[in-house]
Amino acid sequence: MASSAESDITKIDLNQDNQIPVFQRSTSNNPMSFYEALVDRYLNAHEYQVPSFVHFQIPPIDYESDGCKLGKLRTLVLDKKNIYKAGIPDGGLSKLCPNITLIHLSRNPLKSWSVIESILREFPLLEECNLHRTCFTISPEDLSAISPTIICPKLHTLNLAHTNIGWSEIQHIALQCPNLRDLELVGNSLESISTKALDCLPNIECLNLSLNKIHSWEEVTKLGKLPKLEILHLSNNPISFQNYCTHPSIACNTTSVETIPTEIEFQQQDSTNNETVEPPQIPLFPSLLTLSLAEVNLCKWQELDILAALPVLKNIRLKDLPLASDISQEDRRKIFLSWFPNIVKLNGSTSDVNERIKSERFTLRYFYSLEYKPLFLPRLIKKYGDLKPLIDIDLSFGYKEIIEVEFMYKSKLWRREKITVKQTVKDLIFWLKKELNVPKNSFTVYHLPESADRNSFTDMVELYMSSLPLSRFDIHEGDQIIIT
Repeated sequence: MASSAESDITKIDLNQDNQIPVFQRSTSNNPMSFYEALVDRYLNAHEYQVPSFVHFQIPPIDYESDGCKLGKLRTLVLDKKNIYKAGIPDGGLSKLCPNITLIHLSRNPLKSWSVIESILREFPLLEECNLHRTCFTISPEDLSAISPTIICPKLHTLNLAHTNIGWSEIQHIALQCPNLRDLELVGNSLESISTKALDCLPNIECLNLSLNKIHSWEEVTKLGKLPKLEILHLSNNPISFQNYCTHPSIACNTTSVETIPTEIEFQQQDSTNNETVEPPQIPLFPSLLTLSLAEVNLCKWQELDILAALPVLKNIRLKDLPLASDISQEDRRKIFLSWFPNIVKLNGSTSDVNERIKSERFTLRYFYSLEYKPLFLPRLIKKYGDLKPLIDIDLSFGYKEIIEVEFMYKSKLWRREKITVKQTVKDLIFWLKKELNVPKNSFTVYHLPESADRNSFTDMVELYMSSLPLSRFDIHEGDQIIIT
């Protein structure tokens, strides 16, 4: 008896030519095999009724090439298809779709890696695979295997985001896919870094560990042994730099290139003079060009020295940090640029020479009166001189937009009114014309400051040029407007 899922799928005879089955897309989301989903997506014609009186059929796209029905197909998109098993027919898929290089299998209930493994091994040319939110497990027997079988020799990009896997599973998969260059491990609750797993990832160039639970930079330095790592994403991890800075064996306040000890500490005694030969120092992250550290626990200025020591870093993201949260985003950017002299791009924006000059001059002035002095400050002083903070002059001191003035008419106090200094002379004259009920050409308006001698009219200024705002005449609270 065929299952309910199989009853919705028209089986394909791969040896029968020109067969295009008709499939009425089921409204239910029944579990199906990978093969059934493949047939449904790429070989079946689909009939639709939208609405009930409109009926049309969409034939499948012709992917046939070299006798293979899907020979032209390079990408399989089968995400959210409720795939739970492989269901590969006898003879495999080599006569159906032999040229697949990219597979999307995200959000499918594939519970076992053995099922995924049986699917992937059908595609020897596979280069990219997306298993996002496909929560699978690997059996203890498979994990204990010393040399797992290689299933994807050409696979270089793998997305394992939100799959709830640990480092033992990552190590196993890395052994089966030895040429991985781009690995997504977002949202897997990883708290530490496994050096055993890293040993199986010698070709990694891009690693995304965002949205995990890595708690210290000391753990992150384990990634520094990856010789080809160029891009590292660590955003949204509770990474603290404090323990790393205070560790007695690490000089946090140094501008020299950071190093990590070799795996095996050794001392070689010279046979001639018995001098101790120190083990070689390996630079941290020798190829790292891009680093993302948004929303991590970076709290002190001196902790930036750790990052500034990365030898070839060109692009860094530092956003939403506890550090300097009391200053504006614009000023933080200036200080960050000064801290990283070789950075080309900060927080996604490219920095030019002019911005860097302004940033470095601002940074000199910012730290002038602070107790903490960055290590690079002497370099900036040599470049620009010992710049002192600029005097903060408030040009708007005493300025009020709405003021109360006295209106004098026929040598007497006519009324006190609140006016806005943004209005023009024309607006004021129009208002006076209306209130006095006289023609606008029958009077002239003057301004007399409150500080002037009210018995002398030498300080009076005529309000001319009707397009100018009253603020241009320096009118303040308590001044007089004289109408003659």
